[in-house]
Amino acid sequence: MEHAGQLARSAGEASVVRIRAPGGRYQVQEQEVHEAEVSHRWAPIEDLPEDWEELCREDLHAVHEQWVSDRRLIRDEQKIRKFQEELALHWAIETGLIERLYTADRGITVQIAKAGMEALGQFHARGKISWDARALITDQREALEMVMDVVGGRRDLTTSYLKELHQRLTLSQERCEALDQFGNSVQVDLLKGQWKRQPNNPKRPDGSIHEYCPPEFVQEELERLFDWHRVHEERLRDAPEVLAAWLHHRFAEEGVEIETNAFDDEGRETWWYHQIVETAKKHEYFAQLDQPRRWTSLQLGLPERRAADARLVISFHAVGRAAELHAATAFLTGKAEGGDGSSGWWTNVVSDKPFNFGFAGSGGFVRDDRAARAKREERFREWLERVVEAGVSKWGGRF
Repeated sequence: MEHAGQLARSAGEASVVRIRAPGGRYQVQEQEVHEAEVSHRWAPIEDLPEDWEELCREDLHAVHEQWVSDRRLIRDEQKIRKFQEELALHWAIETGLIERLYTADRGITVQIAKAGMEALGQFHARGKISWDARALITDQREALEMVMDVVGGRRDLTTSYLKELHQRLTLSQERCEALDQFGNSVQVDLLKGQWKRQPNNPKRPDGSIHEYCPPEFVQEELERLFDWHRVHEERLRDAPEVLAAWLHHRFAEEGVEIETNAFDDEGRETWWYHQIVETAKKHEYFAQLDQPRRWTSLQLGLPERRAADARLVISFHAVGRAAELHAATAFLTGKAEGGDGSSGWWTNVVSDKPFNFGFAGSGGFVRDDRAARAKREERFREWLERVVEAGVSKWGGRF
């Protein structure tokens, strides 16, 4: 089965898709969204419009000419470099403030920008900024140098560059804020230099959904955007405001994230704690959930019947209190009428028996030869296909 193959390749990672079944045919959709709730539908990225010349801003061109003229009047290059560094450091500090990575009053921000990077240690020693803030400001200033490499033509704007920039920007940041399925704010591990793994469609104040690019299309869409940018860069050399506005708008429109494992062990697995434990009991073993664990799921639903919404969850976890044995189980789950919290969801065990991966040492699963590993992977693929087929069948029979 196609979906089972996708699950096998992403085993151990959180991966949610939605299956809709109009007319008995299965289709994949990124996120649970009902037609009436969507205020903006995502669509593939579009090239620069044919009438782009109408977007040119003559007033900005006049300001630029005045700036160039004034710039020629300044003879002291050292003074210009000092101003540029002060401005760059100010940007670096403001980036962390906007993202709420740390706090600092306006006066401290100005003082640091005036004093320069070398003074960060002194501000930390005097208790003006935390150690974390000092490290984050340093990262953000270094990331700005990477941005200037693109501006100066020393590097090309590519998807690999973007991932590298994100890694540099978040070098000292280990956690970030995310929302769980109940809308609660949680702290989760930050994934550095990776595309988003989950849909990040935001809700508007009226409760409607603004759709962004599905995770599986991010790489393709950005490659197309950057290819177009390279083509237009020379054509629009005299209209940088149009090129910049177009690039920013298309990038923001995609809702690209390279950041968070927003539903890790502290998110939905906590949500399904009750179901995982109960499934293990039916298989007559104890699920040890304080050990490293992962999950993946298929989201099932019928457009016209919200009550049919359910998830087929594959859980990977440790077995027993003492043994370092790992297993996978599968169950269907959905919110019961009037249910509340994890225990308020119905559960239907799909796996006829758990899949045992074998014992794990301190570095992960026990090391074995290639033939044994290939045999285990084949057994898991067969098990996974059976449980996905059985799960979809049970779900169809239920509704």
